[in-house]
Amino acid sequence: MSMQKIQLMINGQTYYYINQIQAGSKVTLVIDGKEYDIHDDKRITLLELRPGAVFVTDDGVYAVKSEYRYSSHPTAQCECILLDSGEYAHFTNGNQTMVREVQVK
Repeated sequence: MSMQKIQLMINGQTYYYINQIQAGSKVTLVIDGKEYDIHDDKRITLLELRPGAVFVTDDGVYAVKSEYRYSSHPTAQCECILLDSGEYAHFTNGNQTMVREVQVK
């Protein structure tokens, strides 16, 4: 088992938990009764992620990827919406931000 710090953000307030989680454990996030399975799958870039997918960044930010980009330029960042606020997300590494897809039940 490895020690991992788990960050939970509710209405902008961050809570931290230290837990022992075995690698490969099934983790489920529940928001307003809707379950999101979090898998310890391979990370991919935001650009590789399919449009419409819910994802989490390494910083614990949850968002959904839109089919749109912020401009028509070929390297423009993909539009993403934050799950906690509904606001547009902007990532420092743009489309190269590493993410994990979250399966929505």
